[in-house]
Amino acid sequence: MKRIYVILLGLLGVHLLILSKLQFTAWPEMLSFPYLFGNGYIPYRDFVFPYPPFLVLILSFVYKLFGYKVVILKIFTWGLILLSDIFIYKVTEILTKKNIFALFAVAFFVFVQPFLEGNMLWFDTFLVLPVLLSIYFLIKTESPNKFFWSGLFLAIAAFSKQTAFVYILAASVFVLTTTKNRLKNIIYLLTPSLIFGLIFLSYLFITKSFADFLNWNVIFPFKYWGSYPSYVQFGLGKVDAFVIVGMLISFAELFKRQKLIFLMSLGSLVAVYPRFSYYHLAVGVSLWAISFAILLSRYYKRRIIWFGVIGVLAMFVWFKMNIVLAWDWGKGDRFFESSDLKIVQNIDSNFNPDERIYLANIHSGIYVYADRLPTVPWYDNYGWYWEIPGQQEKVVNLWNNNPPAGIYWKDEQPGAWYLPGVYRPKIVYKWIQENYIKKEEIENGVWLWKRK
Repeated sequence: MKRIYVILLGLLGVHLLILSKLQFTAWPEMLSFPYLFGNGYIPYRDFVFPYPPFLVLILSFVYKLFGYKVVILKIFTWGLILLSDIFIYKVTEILTKKNIFALFAVAFFVFVQPFLEGNMLWFDTFLVLPVLLSIYFLIKTESPNKFFWSGLFLAIAAFSKQTAFVYILAASVFVLTTTKNRLKNIIYLLTPSLIFGLIFLSYLFITKSFADFLNWNVIFPFKYWGSYPSYVQFGLGKVDAFVIVGMLISFAELFKRQKLIFLMSLGSLVAVYPRFSYYHLAVGVSLWAISFAILLSRYYKRRIIWFGVIGVLAMFVWFKMNIVLAWDWGKGDRFFESSDLKIVQNIDSNFNPDERIYLANIHSGIYVYADRLPTVPWYDNYGWYWEIPGQQEKVVNLWNNNPPAGIYWKDEQPGAWYLPGVYRPKIVYKWIQENYIKKEEIENGVWLWKRK
């Protein structure tokens, strides 16, 4: 048994080594959202926030303790990933009753996850650990109150990203179709989500942000965003198609024998909507690792299947690794670059800490690096926010009473008008030209505008 844990520890070390050598994507929202919340901004009302609040609350608490730094984000992210390794092992060990297959599942995850856009924290990647924990408690038969604990982690997932409600649905179907005392069990499973929901609703009513929450999380996404060009993206390359087919084959094998993993895996594919990216498929990748290990445990006496599966997997890993290594190996953190620091230095030299600024066509991590707050209301630089009827007029009217002390605007790139980095909100830009003077170029197309 000690040897098993030594191997497991070694796999965790390899995983951490790979992650530390690949470029880390420090998504600006993973810093700016908690920063705004930690400085008293009300989500949904004071800034556009199209998600439930749990992840941002956790990050805000972590940053308050250790500082708003990219290194803290990396440590938090890698900690979640390594804990996911451990629970992939635990879940697979319970389902296959063999340590060797549990180690195989972890090895699969270690050598696949980093190369499928895994070295980052986003709302979808955060879901991996709570979903695995929910599965762990559901299948851990000797665990007291296991339905409640599983429901607790499902609630954490669902109140971090709304698409995670598919996992609550999957778990509910599993409980209702495979357990005794179904009514009692389903009540225990759903109670944490009900408690979370009541607390969240109370917060929304106290902060008078209920209508804003409905707009940004329900009405606007369904009514407007789907028709915005480029918002829905499901183009698959050949390698992407290979991954999806591999997942479907693995998941299909579980339909009769491992219904919970099958239902959760199916949910992970549904939850990718509206945009296909591997980090949106993070839960699916973790369940893919478990599924492959279960598949091998069923056919372990047929060596040709062993060699075939491992051979195909090795070819995929080799191909994908070559691509990712060429682009990302040894590179600095994305969205934390020298050009960002030049903007930060200019902000420090031109504006007092209590003055509000606005960054146009510049990522929101700069607010955090410069320790400056934006003018309320704050909208990030996404066309599907600004192109909702009446939103630009609303912002301009409010800014007339409380204008930014300065604006940093990065020249738009050539391309289709609706793409990030190309898009320009016309009414807002016109208001800036009427009320501000273009003063100086800070860095490669980044201009400082000051009030007239």
